Amino acid sequence: MSVFLLCERALSLINAPDMRDLDAGAAAALEACDEAGLVNMRAQKEAIVCARSFAVTRDKLLTLHPWVFARKNASLARMTVNTNMAGWKYAFALPVDCLKALSVTKTKTALDISDDGQRSFWSHYEIIGRALASNASAVWLLYTARITDTGLWDSVFADAFTALLAGAIAANVGAQNALNVAAAMEQKAAAIAQAGYMTGVIERPDNLPFNLPEYMDYSGPWTYSKAPAWEPYL
Repeated sequence: MSVFLLCERALSLINAPDMRDLDAGAAAALEACDEAGLVNMRAQKEAIVCARSFAVTRDKLLTLHPWVFARKNASLARMTVNTNMAGWKYAFALPVDCLKALSVTKTKTALDISDDGQRSFWSHYEIIGRALASNASAVWLLYTARITDTGLWDSVFADAFTALLAGAIAANVGAQNALNVAAAMEQKAAAIAQAGYMTGVIERPDNLPFNLPEYMDYSGPWTYSKAPAWEPYL
C-alpha cells in the first residue's frame, strides 16, 4: 500500500478532508514524506501534516512490538575505533537500519561465524549510542529493522499504523475533541497489535535455540543476577 493510501486511510478514521485534489508533484512529495517540498508547493495541509508525522509514527510502531516482517539477523562488524566501552571487551557497529535489538547470540567458536548452527549461546550486551558492546568476540544480532518500503509492510502493521497516524495528526487537521480522538486511535492501534500476536504476525523470538520470555533483553550493565544462566561468568 502506498504512502498516499495509508495517509488517506488515517484521515478517514478521524473524518478529516481527503487528498484527492493533490497534483502529481505534491503526491510524489508525499510518497517521499518530503514535508519541506510540500510546504514549498503550498500543498494541502493534510498532506503536509501526514508527511511530518509519517516516519516518526512508523518507527514508533516498529519498536513497540517484535513484528516478524521487520525481523532481520546480521553478523556484526567489530569496531576498531571509538570503542571506549567501559566494562566490555568488544564493540560492534549496529546495522544502519536497526531500530531495536531483540537478542544477541555468540558462536561456540569465536573464529567461525559462518555456521548458523554454531550460534547456540545467548550473549549479554549493552547498546551505547549506535554501537553494541559485548564480551563475546563474534556476535550475531537479531533485530527489528526500519522498513521504509510500505509495499513490504504486513497488513496488520498497516492497519495499526493508520490508527496511530490518525491519532498523531488529529489536532493538526482540526479534528473535533482532538485529545479524545488521539487517545481512541492509540487504543485502536494497541488492539490491532494484540490481535497480531494471536495471528503470529507479531511474535517474540522464541523459536531460536532457547525459549525465553519477552524480548530476551539482556541489555544494560552486566550483573550476576541479570546474566543469562547459560553464559559462563566472565
